[in-house]
Amino acid sequence: MSTYPLVQAGFGAPQRQKRWKVALRLVLAIPLLIWLFLISIAAGVLIVIGWFCALVLGRLPRSFVKPLSEYIVFTTRAYSYFYLMNDAYPPFSVKKDFGVNVEIPSTNVSRWAVLFRIILIIPAAIVSALVSGGIEVAAVFIWLIVLVKGEMPLSLFAALSAVLRYQARFYSYYTMLTSKYPGELFGDEASSTVHVTQDGLARSDEPSSPTSTDIESEGPMAETTISEAEAAAPTVDADELEHAATTYGAPTGSPVHFEEDQSSSGVDVAPRTGRIVLSQASKRILVTLLILGVIGNAANQVLRNKLLNSQSALTRLAVANNTLTSQVDAAKVAKGTCTLAASTCTQQYFDAIATAFTNFDTTLNGTSFPSNAHGDAVRLEVTTGKFVALLDQMKSATTITQAQILQLDTLGTGFDTQLNQVASDLTSPL
Repeated sequence: MSTYPLVQAGFGAPQRQKRWKVALRLVLAIPLLIWLFLISIAAGVLIVIGWFCALVLGRLPRSFVKPLSEYIVFTTRAYSYFYLMNDAYPPFSVKKDFGVNVEIPSTNVSRWAVLFRIILIIPAAIVSALVSGGIEVAAVFIWLIVLVKGEMPLSLFAALSAVLRYQARFYSYYTMLTSKYPGELFGDEASSTVHVTQDGLARSDEPSSPTSTDIESEGPMAETTISEAEAAAPTVDADELEHAATTYGAPTGSPVHFEEDQSSSGVDVAPRTGRIVLSQASKRILVTLLILGVIGNAANQVLRNKLLNSQSALTRLAVANNTLTSQVDAAKVAKGTCTLAASTCTQQYFDAIATAFTNFDTTLNGTSFPSNAHGDAVRLEVTTGKFVALLDQMKSATTITQAQILQLDTLGTGFDTQLNQVASDLTSPL
């Protein structure tokens, strides 16, 4: 059984940030958001076309690999800026060096996995949505922490690094760049390391039980972390190796292990894709973000349902009121052109008005109003009922008294006031 290389990401360590850049982050991020929106449209088109191609070819067309990989790299860099992990402005071109790097190895993909990709991705999509929702809920608190402290605490920085790496893996799988299912949201397992230099000398942090190797070399590719478990695992097929195109966002610098919950400001070494080993504090932050994501999504769903209910009730109320108005206007026109006896014309007029308000009352009773508008809707229903009862009396009366006219005017004023109040409640459901 083949194994696939992991999508890796490097974020370095938290740096001191200028507080004014933190304070104005939303404003400063506007150009990035616009550019991200535009390239997301282009990426969406490539994903749809690429799905059909991958289904036929068993791989994503090579001409699609680079733009989709660069899209994921830019997205990861942009969100690291949005999340206040650093105040260095991400370049719009991923070819430029930046402190956040992503390494995306492209591999062959299973046609069955491509065919059912939209179903297979659901569990990972739920996790990604929950943790992203948790960050959105906690955004104000994160902003205040970084604004006051002047840098992001390492435990929080590490947790967000793990989130962004997970999402890079999620999008790489979703876009069919790789067949490796996204994982390791809670970071990699801790392991001792052996540093092997060019002269062949080895230095181990824990000589008794090394489990991974850091190979140091000179030049732009400074270090690489290799796990013995990965080395012992089955290798990728020859055709998969042949298709493993150049990776994008290739990193420089030394691996970062987030094992200690302490500040590391002042570190100016550019990061490379390294193992992300989270402290217990970082893992607790991730759990908190997931919980906040669940709560936030539940609250969002409740609000969405409330908004839909309010919009539906407002639409029904507006249609009923427009119908009522047109029927009243038609009754006035008919009364003005009536050639029968005055009493007969008056009775026909009030009969038409009573019918119009009865229809309005029927619609009102059949409408489900949200809790914030329920009280005012009940009062409107009571006033409408009184209006209908008075009109029924007037349409069958031979003479109309002044008291009835005054009562009709009072009910009309109350009706208009209460109708406007219900409409206001539905417009502002919160």
